[in-house]
Amino acid sequence: MTKESEALKLLESVESELINKFKQLRELHYNPNTKGYSYEKALKDFLELYLGGIYDFHVRVPIIDCKLESYSVFSSGENEFDVVGTYKTAVPKIVFKAQETSFVPYDAVSFLLEVKQTLNNEVLENDLRKLNKLNRLPLGNRFGVTIGGKYNIQRPLKALFYYESEISDKTLLSTLDKYGNAWDLTIVLDDNTLLANPQLPLIQATHTSEIAISKRYPLLQSMFIITTSLPYPPIVSAWSLFVNLLRPET
Repeated sequence: MTKESEALKLLESVESELINKFKQLRELHYNPNTKGYSYEKALKDFLELYLGGIYDFHVRVPIIDCKLESYSVFSSGENEFDVVGTYKTAVPKIVFKAQETSFVPYDAVSFLLEVKQTLNNEVLENDLRKLNKLNRLPLGNRFGVTIGGKYNIQRPLKALFYYESEISDKTLLSTLDKYGNAWDLTIVLDDNTLLANPQLPLIQATHTSEIAISKRYPLLQSMFIITTSLPYPPIVSAWSLFVNLLRPET
């Protein structure tokens, strides 16, 4: 047996284990009355198992940027993201509560995901429009020294996660291309599909200007791309929000 075939067997075994673990977590949290929340909680727990050494994870939390632009950028009830990863080294420690509502400072966010059971045209358009609004939020001076590499991005990474799909590959690709600045990764688990934005430095390194499509190992590859694309800062400052709040009005 060749090294290549052994490597392939190993990758398939690892991905199979990842998918089975996600399905177990989904069954654990399944509630027919709150299907959406079941998937969000399952994905949160899954990510904690494999990436919890670097990030903390939160379900259905609003984002507040350092200049409070989120209050005007998002409509009422829109500013709530399904799964939000934050740096474990963020200072001050989050999540905060204000008037019975938990929120996460945008400066502390490493990556976030919109999560749905079924991908269709309406869901995709709504998720992309929502993620696109994050481009209008400013980031403070959140990083000092970081550990990373040439594939790092300095902003939070934005991803879409769907369990199954009801739209064609052609429609999916054309819609993702239309909102090219809104997303970084798209996962359709039941189709074993991972799509990566060509604007990501890691994808640019392959010298492609097209959306990268993989039909193998979506969970393993997505975690690799996330951790490769994000820096590892010893300290992440989320103080800019509070500095601006404490600044006396002029």
